[in-house]
Amino acid sequence: MNDPNICPTHGLRAQLREGVSKKTGKPYKFWSCNGREDDGSFCRWKPPEPKTAEAQFSQSLEVDLARDYQRWKDDIIVRTAICKELIGRGDRWSLEAAQEAFNWVEFIQGKNPLWRKEDS
Repeated sequence: MNDPNICPTHGLRAQLREGVSKKTGKPYKFWSCNGREDDGSFCRWKPPEPKTAEAQFSQSLEVDLARDYQRWKDDIIVRTAICKELIGRGDRWSLEAAQEAFNWVEFIQGKNPLWRKEDS
């Protein structure tokens, strides 16, 4: 498993750097690799920023909404196909025909495996 806190170049775990800048007097705090490049300069790799709980929730919500939207879209496609089939057969729109369409949708989706279409 890849650890996001290990530098891919040097294989070293990121270390927390904190202090006060000698030039500006401003405090700093960041994670970086402790390795050095071939020219002697410090490695510029930085680990990915950890996600806040709010960002993780937002991403999870987006994934859930996308999945639910796809399910809803698939359901509409199936229902539309069944209704077109009923119309193509010349069935009158009735409560029974509508119930048959819904039963077929549930049967196809595996929600109602015991339902069987009656032969006419």
